[in-house]
Amino acid sequence: MKKILFCAFALMLATGCAAQQKTVKRTVVKEDDGTVITSSSIKVNGKEKNVTTVTIDNSGKNKNTYSFVTVGGDNLIAAKLPVLSADSMPQYPGGMSAMMAYMMDNMKYPEDAKKAQQEGRVLCSFVVDETGKVTDVHVVQSSGIQSLDDEAVRIVRSMPDWTPGTNDGEPVSVLFTIPVQFWLR
Repeated sequence: MKKILFCAFALMLATGCAAQQKTVKRTVVKEDDGTVITSSSIKVNGKEKNVTTVTIDNSGKNKNTYSFVTVGGDNLIAAKLPVLSADSMPQYPGGMSAMMAYMMDNMKYPEDAKKAQQEGRVLCSFVVDETGKVTDVHVVQSSGIQSLDDEAVRIVRSMPDWTPGTNDGEPVSVLFTIPVQFWLR
């Protein structure tokens, strides 16, 4: 009988954008209070967009980062961006071994992949927000097998709430990327 093994390791990885970008103009202003304002005019896949990023820097730690994107001159989108590292990182209830156990217990190896003897690794990124909820789950690197990618996203999305990360005692959203490995044995 074949045994299905699953393994996940938490890694902090910065993810890049797949779209082709070219910075046309960039201005950086550093305020005395640590605030950094970056204004850029960029071309993404041939279309020009204006991006303004405001980072309130507290002793070298990104406490709050906001990004404003102007598209077509009128639309302004503001988003608070997650950080890659926090003073206190988010914690899965029971730690990483509990997260791996949760994933192993709740994974459903896709039947089509099992029948075809397909294995693979999926890199999933997600955000643990200020309340500890897992949000914005995306495949960063595909296994090349859609059903494995879909199952990796499903299992990450279904994780219970984490203890949120904090900077200077304030909850912050933190970006994680983890590999989800599918093995048949």
